[in-house]
Amino acid sequence: MRTLVVRVDGDTNYCNCTPETSAGNVTSQSIEEIWWDKGLQNFRNNLFSGPVPDCCKICPRL
Repeated sequence: MRTLVVRVDGDTNYCNCTPETSAGNVTSQSIEEIWWDKGLQNFRNNLFSGPVPDCCKICPRL
């Protein structure tokens, strides 16, 4: 995972394919705090250890 999705309101998503997720908001948290959010860490760990969601298998951002 090489990117962090930031919406216009500052909220972050784990990726474009998971709009229901949030790791925080850049207007109230640092990028470092958001990057190390427990849910986002779990999402990254699952990408490396599997199983990988189908939409992630073809993602050019991974």
